[in-house]
Amino acid sequence: MPTTIRRTDAPVVHATDRLASSSHHFLRHVECRAGSDGLLLEGKVPTYFLKQPAQSLVLSVDGVDRVINRLVVVNPYGVSSDATV
Repeated sequence: MPTTIRRTDAPVVHATDRLASSSHHFLRHVECRAGSDGLLLEGKVPTYFLKQPAQSLVLSVDGVDRVINRLVVVNPYGVSSDATV
């Protein structure tokens, strides 16, 4: 269920805008939410190496002190890096 963005959620809005304007296509679809411990990133990216740029982009937003990076790496075949054998 999407979180309603309030005027006080400016860091979430700015972080979302920063990801939406990224040169990395897949980062444009990452979701940001305010969590109890910091800014929460959720979604799927095709490589592990895109997790760090997403986190770096939102950490540069005023008011974001901590990021909980819950991005899942999914290859083109839809197999998650979190899958267990």
